[in-house]
Amino acid sequence: MNGQAAPAINARGLQRAVMEDLEALFQNRRFKAPDGGTASLKTYAQQLPRLARQDEDEDDPDGSELFPAIIVRLLNGKIESPTSAHEVTLLLWIGIWDDNLRNEGHDTVLEIIEGIQQHYQEKPALGAAFFQDPFEWVLQDEESFPFFYGGCSVTFQLPAPRVEWSEYA
Repeated sequence: MNGQAAPAINARGLQRAVMEDLEALFQNRRFKAPDGGTASLKTYAQQLPRLARQDEDEDDPDGSELFPAIIVRLLNGKIESPTSAHEVTLLLWIGIWDDNLRNEGHDTVLEIIEGIQQHYQEKPALGAAFFQDPFEWVLQDEESFPFFYGGCSVTFQLPAPRVEWSEYA
């Protein structure tokens, strides 16, 4: 660095940083895609994008081309006191498509969750943000073949904005 402090990060900046970090983490990993090929994981902020219908006679698209995906959703944040770090919790919703009749797509979802857990426990710093335990995860409990879902929550501590003190105060 050139003697300057790292740029401040806020919740929106953290969301973008996590999205980029997860895409880099899984960049060399390919997953089954609905078109019969394979695809890289895509990340989306807050929710899946809306799909437009091609014409009025066509049914609503099912969104399968959006998979495999991780939705990086800002859940909540808090600053307990002026000297506390800003804690931001994100939910990472994972969705994959797997038409294997053994119905084992949940294994792939769990592999992704475990990869995320290992990554942030081994490398907790993400710029000025730091991953904090606990790491919690869940798998879907309803049938949705050939789509499989799971999620995990991650909390990061960000430097809280500080009051600038006047020399006249």
